Amino acid sequence: MVQIMLKPQEKIIAKPGSTCYMSGSTQMENVYISKNVVGMWQWAFGKATTSVVLLNQGSGDGFVGTVAPSLAKIFPIDSAMFDGKRAARLFFEREKSGDS
Repeated sequence: MVQIMLKPQEKIIAKPGSTCYMSGSTQMENVYISKNVVGMWQWAFGKATTSVVLLNQGSGDGFVGTVAPSLAKIFPIDSAMFDGKRAARLFFEREKSGDS
């Protein structure tokens, strides 16, 4: 967990679900990004289409407590399984040739 101090009128942008607590002077606003801006492929493969803007509207310092929105683990991929090509590139090549 990280506590971020915000000066008056200062704002931060976070992922949804990452905010644990905030001071009373902090305002939270959800911002939606249209699919046209994100791109269909990025949207389909998990790019976030929303974000949270946290703004300190008070005259004094405020604070926000945030955490990572989910646990994660990195799994290494053996590129020899894909003839040395990247997995994403291999996927797009299959799409172009019509294979599934």
